[in-house]
Amino acid sequence: MPGSALLPPSYWLKELRERLVPGTVLLSGMIRMIPGVDQFADAWRVEITDPRGLASRIVYGEELAPAWD
Repeated sequence: MPGSALLPPSYWLKELRERLVPGTVLLSGMIRMIPGVDQFADAWRVEITDPRGLASRIVYGEELAPAWD
């Protein structure tokens, strides 16, 4: 999907207005890949930083489960 096809934050703010509470964070769009990063890796680490330098981080991994019979 081209970046121009993403809905703008104003759309989501209007659409979700009744569900938003103070402290809600709305993320929209795609996270850019750093050149050379394997997007199909079995683990990920993502960090989002605001202009004040505060950061939110998440790390997760995957584990293959045995196939069902």
